Amino acid sequence: MRGGRVTSEERSAISTYVGAGLAVVLIVGGLYFFFLAQKEKKETTTFDPNRPVPSDAVLKQRLKAEEYSVVREGGSQRAFQNQFWNNEKTGIYVDVITGEPLFTTPDKFDAGVSLPTFAFHFIPVEEMKDRGYAAYLSLVEKK
Repeated sequence: MRGGRVTSEERSAISTYVGAGLAVVLIVGGLYFFFLAQKEKKETTTFDPNRPVPSDAVLKQRLKAEEYSVVREGGSQRAFQNQFWNNEKTGIYVDVITGEPLFTTPDKFDAGVSLPTFAFHFIPVEEMKDRGYAAYLSLVEKK
């Protein structure tokens, strides 16, 4: 049996093995989380026109109370305080119920009202006039 000293060659070999092992663990972990995120993204964001619309009971469980009020009961959100007001990420806004594409971020502009405003939409919409709160707005809803 050899003495208690570790030579520089042995130390170098041990460092190499530990570094390589750590690199493999990090790469495998990163790939795992990447593919897991892609799977979740695909499950939640793909639009299938043949998929039935969930029942109101399912939507009440899935959506926050304010979201349910807006999309099913014609409610509104507090001015300048919704989660998409200052959103600068590039992407596509989709219907929270069906996943159907609605708007793209390049079409978003500040119209001086409390709602995100878009110049173009993907789907047929229905225009409504809103004269509440001493303002005259044209609101659109998905048909």
